[in-house]
Amino acid sequence: MVALKEVERISRLVSRLEAVERSIRATAEFAVKKRSPVAVAMGEMERKGRG
Repeated sequence: MVALKEVERISRLVSRLEAVERSIRATAEFAVKKRSPVAVAMGEMERKGRG
């Protein structure tokens, strides 16, 4: 009985972890798509200006 509860707990943790992974992946993809070449170039210029 204890082993079954442990397996259920691990299953819940794994599914939660998978959900977090999907969320991070979606956020990363969105961020990459959002960064246009112009925005990247502006960021580079800004960094050089500060240094």
